[in-house]
Amino acid sequence: MQYPTRFQIEVVDIIDSEELVEQYGTRIPVVMKDAVQQVLAWPFTYADLLCFVDEGEMQ
Repeated sequence: MQYPTRFQIEVVDIIDSEELVEQYGTRIPVVMKDAVQQVLAWPFTYADLLCFVDEGEMQ
């Protein structure tokens, strides 16, 4: 498996948005791929994160 070497990361503090607190409050941290609207929410393992970044699917 090859891992992407370039990422664009945007950190969002959900406390600034009531909608985001409702949606993700108990599942943070959350990793989202904007281009494909996929979300990886806690709990996840390091392997899950690498797979999500590489393919968008969890093991």
